[in-house]
Amino acid sequence: QGSVSFSEKYAAWHGDEVRPVSSPLDALVCDTNRPVRLTAAELEAHPARARLDDRTSRPPLRGWLAAPLRDRDGNNVGLIQLSDKYDGDFTEQDEAVLRQLAEMASVAIHNAWLYEEGQTARAAAEAANAAKDEFLTMLAHELRNPLGVILNGVSVLDRHGSRAPESIRVRDLIRHHTRHLARLLDDLLDLARISQGKIPLRSEVLDLRAVVDITVQAYRDGVEARGQKVSVSMPDVAVYVYGDRTRLQQITGNLLDNASRYTPAGGSVWVSVEEINDEVLLSVRDNGIGIPPDKLESIFELFTQLDVSVACSEGGLGIGLALVRRLTEMHGGRVHAHSDGRGSGSEFVVRLRRARPPVAAHAPTPPRARRAYDILLVEDNSAARETLRFVLELEGHRVQIAADGLGGVDAGVRRRPDVAFVDIGLPGLDGYEVGRRLRAVHGDGVRLFAITGYGRPEDIRRARHAGFDGHLTKPVEVDEVLRVLGSL
Repeated sequence: QGSVSFSEKYAAWHGDEVRPVSSPLDALVCDTNRPVRLTAAELEAHPARARLDDRTSRPPLRGWLAAPLRDRDGNNVGLIQLSDKYDGDFTEQDEAVLRQLAEMASVAIHNAWLYEEGQTARAAAEAANAAKDEFLTMLAHELRNPLGVILNGVSVLDRHGSRAPESIRVRDLIRHHTRHLARLLDDLLDLARISQGKIPLRSEVLDLRAVVDITVQAYRDGVEARGQKVSVSMPDVAVYVYGDRTRLQQITGNLLDNASRYTPAGGSVWVSVEEINDEVLLSVRDNGIGIPPDKLESIFELFTQLDVSVACSEGGLGIGLALVRRLTEMHGGRVHAHSDGRGSGSEFVVRLRRARPPVAAHAPTPPRARRAYDILLVEDNSAARETLRFVLELEGHRVQIAADGLGGVDAGVRRRPDVAFVDIGLPGLDGYEVGRRLRAVHGDGVRLFAITGYGRPEDIRRARHAGFDGHLTKPVEVDEVLRVLGSL
């Protein structure tokens, strides 16, 4: 390495102290990268003898033995040495033992380096992953506001807009594609949460037929808009599974949407539920473009798409099936795909454990009659605030509004609302603090609902701890708000 001295290249341990290596004998090992064994006589004749005596200020060495330490590529990184054997010269057996010791030390050093590199890489990966999740959460929050405005604007037009068939058709298209965008946002966020184990299942005994029925109804308009027919086949009796209702709807919806997206106009999609022994099978079959045999497994991998041109035309991201597999496995089930190849359609089958029927419950108490409420709406996004206010007032409710946290607290203290819908990401005081202050002033005399783009389980728990009665994730549609009001 040119003019770099040995003292700059190597270091040695002397007790608990690390000192630069400066012995002129070290070059015999470090430069040749081979073990060196010198007898007392050879040391006596060595050119470095005088320098050694001067450096150490002690009697001449009585022999010297050293072996190189090597990295994984075989390059020298130092040495291990012995000197001044008590009796006689160092032997070949001594050299073999030291060579083996040097090899063991080299492995240990290499493993230590790998561990340190791994820790550094892991820390960097965790930081990057956390930044990614934070970005996705913020992205979803920012996108959900305009999506909510669009959906609520369509609701206004439904009530007071033109009844011409063309106008109704345009509104239906806007509503369908806006909801599709919202589902894509949810899928992206859910994948990030699942990878970190942040999605708990709220499992209960469910009739899978009811889950499938409500999901098919939600997707039927979109399937038929592509010129396709959807058929459902289910038993006449209840089919029970133990699972999370929302996540099972997500599994069914993603399979149905995937089948429709890869099926041309005029095609068909079949959805079926059946019991076989101790399993419940949910099947979604189509007569679309099919799947090549070598893709039947990789189709469940993240961002995998069979035909990019088809997926892009329909807005696919290649995450739906990956999410289906992960959610299914979280339920203790499994999913597989079958296809006879290109042009022969495909079938996806989800297998879940069958559950025992639930214990009979008391009939639910019927909801009280609707009435007009005094409502406080705290939302910093002016478009979202005004559209929701407009719709609520059309429904006969009395609405007071605020654009920030302090304004919301002031309005809510001056006139106690029956119900308050509070955005969490507010300027000044955040929504959690607004909820805490309103709860402290009015106690149980006000019903508090958080409206936010932050829909993670920890966000819901935090809202509960702040005193909120419920949590609505954006984009919040008017019908969802009206259902909340109707359930009070």
